Amino acid sequence: MEKNIRYDTQKVHRVNIAIIAILAALICGPLIFSKGIMFLFVGLAVIALAICNYFLPIKTYVKGFIFGIIPSSVVFTLFLVDSFSLNKHYILLCSVAIIALYFKKELLLLFGVLTNISFLILYIVKSESLLGPFDDITVFITLLAIMNGVIIALYLIAKWGNELIEHAAIQQNEVKTSLNQLENTFQEIEKSSQALDEHVTHFQQTMQRISGSSKQILLATEDISASIQQESSSLQMIHGTMKESVHFVNETFSISKDTVSKSTDLQQEILIGWKKMQDAMVQMGVMNQAMSSTAETVNELQTSLKTVDSLLKGIQHIAEQTNLLALNAAIEAARAGEHGKGFAIVADEVRKLAEESAAITVSITSVTRTLFEKSTEAHQRSDDGERALQQGEMLLQDVSNFFNVLKDSFNNANIDLTRGMNELSSAISQFETIQFQIEKLNDMTEQNATSTGEIVHSVEDEHNMLEMMMNTTSRIQELSDTLKSLVMKKERESFYDCSGN
Repeated sequence: MEKNIRYDTQKVHRVNIAIIAILAALICGPLIFSKGIMFLFVGLAVIALAICNYFLPIKTYVKGFIFGIIPSSVVFTLFLVDSFSLNKHYILLCSVAIIALYFKKELLLLFGVLTNISFLILYIVKSESLLGPFDDITVFITLLAIMNGVIIALYLIAKWGNELIEHAAIQQNEVKTSLNQLENTFQEIEKSSQALDEHVTHFQQTMQRISGSSKQILLATEDISASIQQESSSLQMIHGTMKESVHFVNETFSISKDTVSKSTDLQQEILIGWKKMQDAMVQMGVMNQAMSSTAETVNELQTSLKTVDSLLKGIQHIAEQTNLLALNAAIEAARAGEHGKGFAIVADEVRKLAEESAAITVSITSVTRTLFEKSTEAHQRSDDGERALQQGEMLLQDVSNFFNVLKDSFNNANIDLTRGMNELSSAISQFETIQFQIEKLNDMTEQNATSTGEIVHSVEDEHNMLEMMMNTTSRIQELSDTLKSLVMKKERESFYDCSGN
């Protein structure tokens, strides 16, 4: 219990030493003047005994009981060796007060028992020193009752005071426990506030990084949107160009079809001429007429060959333009990236077909030039035949052989032209497919542009929300700082309250 009670018994010890010293002076002072210096040493011995008791390594309440016994023992000794004196009774009351200062009812109870025993012994042994001129049993009983009444009163005071001290100690422990709990709560709040500050700081840093990234994403999305719009414009231009290319290819196909028709007609004429050459070999008599017919046929052939050569130049020019368009389409497909791979493949195929068409037209041009040269030679030979009929049979044989070669050449040319027409038809189909894909890609690009606009709007909304969250975290940090200030204030108030108690 001594650990919990904050009653300062050491201070009581020091007060009791002072009281004993005063009582020793009051008791021994008159005796020194009346009976000699010896009582000075007695008083000093009593004071020394009290001081020694203060430093003895014994329990606190044993010391307190000894402090109360010292003056009462001196008084009872004086009752035995000296005559009656009223101040001795007062000193006994002071001894009871010394015991009562410790608020220990057990000490008062024990002291009261010893006092009653001492009174009884003293009354039996030397009642006149105890009672003086009032030596009577009634006075003794009255004295004993007064002493016990004082002891009982002090006993109750000590009991109630001790209970009050114990209750105060319990309340103090409860207050300490509450303060400790409150301090722990404040510490937890402070730790939580610090953790909250750290999390809020980290969250703010993260939100700042996210906000920066959001700005970059917003700028990148806007750039992508602008690029998609530019791509849409480019696709529209390509779409228009492809329409023109399809139109040119259709015209080329029509021209090629006419060329094949004329070539077929020419082939029929060559067959007719060849038959005539056969007839001429049988009928030498009609050589002049046959030669004239041959000359006219050769003239028509030259005219047709010139027409074919002109048409082939047009086809070659169209093939070159187609090749250039395919190259431009491949470049645009490369710019389109992943979305333009299919378009790049088709553009490459178109380029190959254009190159093959150009090569075919070159070959046909070479053949027509050869035919033109040979027709010129045939014309000259016809003229020579008219001038040299004697060589007619030989010349007719040569012409017949020539027409055989010419027939085979026209057959090959007709086959090549037919193949070229088929390839042009395939090219037209591919161009139409490319045109359809470009239209589809254009629609997708427009949808992407719309979606990108929506994404830009969403990113802007997200960026605004991030700014709102950053403002909210700043407000949370301000509230956390306010909470920490309140916690520190409460801790200081609790510390001052504890110091005051």
